[in-house]
Amino acid sequence: MFVTLVSVIIPTYNSADTLWDTLLSVENQTLDDLEIIIVDDSSSDDTVRLIHKFKEYSNRTVRTAFNSKNEGVSMTRNVGISMSRGEYVAFLDSDDIWLQDKLKMQVSKMMDRGIAFSFTNYETIDHEGTPLKARKLPAGRYSLEDFLKGNPAGLLTVVVKRSVIPDNLFPDAHHEDYAAWIMLIRKVKYAFLFEESHAKYRIHNSLSSNKIKSMFWTFNVLRNFGGLHGFSLVIGFSNYILRVLGR
Repeated sequence: MFVTLVSVIIPTYNSADTLWDTLLSVENQTLDDLEIIIVDDSSSDDTVRLIHKFKEYSNRTVRTAFNSKNEGVSMTRNVGISMSRGEYVAFLDSDDIWLQDKLKMQVSKMMDRGIAFSFTNYETIDHEGTPLKARKLPAGRYSLEDFLKGNPAGLLTVVVKRSVIPDNLFPDAHHEDYAAWIMLIRKVKYAFLFEESHAKYRIHNSLSSNKIKSMFWTFNVLRNFGGLHGFSLVIGFSNYILRVLGR
């Protein structure tokens, strides 16, 4: 039985520099009926102190868990999902930010249209919060075929009905969110993209050096979770490369 409308899952690990802004962006949501679930993955900086400080500060229901050792982001998110009591689950990493109407807009549209899995466009910012560029894709339904051309769904924008989320949604793999969305799409048939942009994704300088690794990880997701092999894998990965080069 659900006791709230939305559970917000926030994994943390050594994120003291950005965590407070992230938490405030959830605290300030115009949607009233939500709980905030923070799962820390054995941080060694000031993150845990900030979590306790926020729990005292917040007017929301804030629930916390603390891994005794570093388990990785997939298991940490899965712990948060197992704690969730909301009809819908939303995901936010500890360095990203939501605009205040994000959940109210997205969840109300999902309820009106009977949508189980949705995501939105988003903007990017640098480490200091300076705007960079917007990620804008066409609104509408996205099928498994669309997802196999590359991941269109930024994790910070995804909201999913709790009833369709399997145990251990996020696998122990690189690009775990992409793998999770592919597994979800197989179950719910499609995800819906709302054109609004109510989220800000923080890009750190170190990400620019990971493009080759990201391509390799995408290849593994398409092979291990997308079910592509042989010629179909070559075609699928080629489509992904073309999309990356065209951005």
